[in-house]
Amino acid sequence: MKRFFKNLGSVLIMMLAWAVVSTMFWGWIMNLVTDTVPAKKLVVFIEADNVNCEGVEDILYDGLPEGLTMVKVHPFSYAFFDSQTLLNSDTFIVKESNIEQYIGSFEPLPDSLVNEDREYYISDDGAPLGIKVYDSAAENGILSEYVTYGDEDCYLFIGSSSPHLEDGAALFVAEKLLGAK
Repeated sequence: MKRFFKNLGSVLIMMLAWAVVSTMFWGWIMNLVTDTVPAKKLVVFIEADNVNCEGVEDILYDGLPEGLTMVKVHPFSYAFFDSQTLLNSDTFIVKESNIEQYIGSFEPLPDSLVNEDREYYISDDGAPLGIKVYDSAAENGILSEYVTYGDEDCYLFIGSSSPHLEDGAALFVAEKLLGAK
C-alpha cells in the first residue's frame, strides 16, 4: 500500500509539472500568433497594486495614430517573463521608490508636456524627467478608475528605447494618459 501511494505521488507531481510546462508553452505560442511588431504596437508598463489593463487599453485605442494596430498595457509583474518588452516600452508609470532602478530607461520630457501646473521628477541635470500622476497623500491621480496605486507617489515617464519617439506615438500615449481621469 505504501508503494502505491509513493507511485501515486510521483505520478501526480509529473502531471502537475506537465500541466505547468504545457500551459506556459501554449501561452507562448498564442502570444507569437497574436502579437505584432514593435513598430505597430504601443506598450505601457504600470507599477501599481492592481491594474485593469483592458480599461487602460480602451482609452489608448481611442484616437490611435495611423499605422498602429495594437496597444498592450502590462503590470510590472509581467516584466519578469520578458524584460526586453519592458526595456522597449513607450511609457512607464513607476512608484517613486523604484525610479532610480529604471532611471536609465527614461527619456527627458518634451517641452509640450512641461508646464507649471504639474509636479515633476527632476533628473540630476535639472531637467524634468517624469510627471507626477498619483499623489498618495491626496489619494488621487490619473486612471484611478483602472489603477490601484497604493501608498506611494507615482510618476509617468517616456521610454528612452521606445520605437515611437520619432513618430510621436510615445508622446500620444503620455498625453492620452495624462488627459484620462
